[in-house]
Amino acid sequence: MTTAFAPTLGIDHLDSTQAIVRREVEQVQRAWRGLAPDGLRSTFAAKVAPVLVSAISTEQINAAALASPYVSEVLADEPAPAQVPAVVPAAFAGVATTGLPLASLADLLFVRLLADIGAGMSTTDAILTGLRRALTYTATEITDAGRTATHVQLIADTRVAGYERVVKVPACDRCIILAGRLYRYSQGFRRHPRCDCTMTPVTREQWREANLDNHPRALFDSMTEHDQNSRFGAGNAAAIRAGANLSQVVNARRAAMPVAGRWTTKQGTSSRGLAGTRMGQLRPPRCARSRPNSESRRSGSPRVDGRSRSRGVAELFTAATLAALSGRPVSDETAAAILTWVLAEISAEIGPVPDVPPAGVTAVALELGKAAVPTPGGATSTTIGPYSATYANSGTSGDGLTHDQRIRLRRAAGRGKAFSIDTVVPVARVSP
Repeated sequence: MTTAFAPTLGIDHLDSTQAIVRREVEQVQRAWRGLAPDGLRSTFAAKVAPVLVSAISTEQINAAALASPYVSEVLADEPAPAQVPAVVPAAFAGVATTGLPLASLADLLFVRLLADIGAGMSTTDAILTGLRRALTYTATEITDAGRTATHVQLIADTRVAGYERVVKVPACDRCIILAGRLYRYSQGFRRHPRCDCTMTPVTREQWREANLDNHPRALFDSMTEHDQNSRFGAGNAAAIRAGANLSQVVNARRAAMPVAGRWTTKQGTSSRGLAGTRMGQLRPPRCARSRPNSESRRSGSPRVDGRSRSRGVAELFTAATLAALSGRPVSDETAAAILTWVLAEISAEIGPVPDVPPAGVTAVALELGKAAVPTPGGATSTTIGPYSATYANSGTSGDGLTHDQRIRLRRAAGRGKAFSIDTVVPVARVSP
């Protein structure tokens, strides 16, 4: 019985799928050249839509047909069960990943093409943009059909405990940091449009081992310095070469925000994050604090350690920060007025702002602050504050929370669920 992983077979399977994708991408590209700027609707319906639907549907079958032989080859050294079901390739063709017919994908392409032209884009540029979109749809749908078929095949094989992610460079940084990660067979495959990553089956015995040949650092080291700088950025690549954790460097760009002219992030700084754990080891032991009494809680007075209840947000709302966010000059008085208004808007939605607000609350606060900075010489520059009629009626800033911001605040404060399972009331079925 073998105990080695098979990333080589996974790469071969990936290459076979991509060969299918490239063949159909070229066919769609040839058909797209038949679009006539003076007759978009007729030429699209006659020359593009039929080719697009037929090409994707045909190659979805071919990509799905690779699944059974591939899984069987990877598990060739494992004792085979009495009978292993095989996928039916045709079952994975004719529909998009959304579950809609492929014809709806062609309709969407044409609608977005007309929308680009209606938005002011020239017909030539709109056609080029539509071509890129069509190639993305083609590559994504064919690759997804093959991946889904492989996933179904390994679920049906009782020897498989899960799968390992196989990534081949060039790839995006988000996929590179997932290389070699193991997933249970029931977990969905994480991908993005035009993602060409694939999976290789893993048995229960292989699950307990580490595959030293398939992990993010190995992929990073296999890239040239130029490719590393192009994919991760020169500064980030230099940090990784110096020993920085690759996942931390990539994830730090999520939820990044400008503060005082510099980019910063709280990603990974929680008590469960890697950066947060390491920073916690450097902090001195926390001193015992007196517990605030009920009077101070009811009155909203400062806590006994001297920190304001909203100091976490207040520290961000300096004149320099707001000026950097908006690109407009901001005085200390204006910054203080904007802070008062922002805290009032947020508190009205989620209650008192905690000392260390969640990242989602901070992000919404900064969005409101940026929008509230007045334009020099405009109506809003004469009177600043949440209770100013001039400020409220300017129409350019200070209009309060949007619907999206309200939802994000409630989720960040742990109030994002509208109901729990225990409170769902079944609706009686009405006979026709």
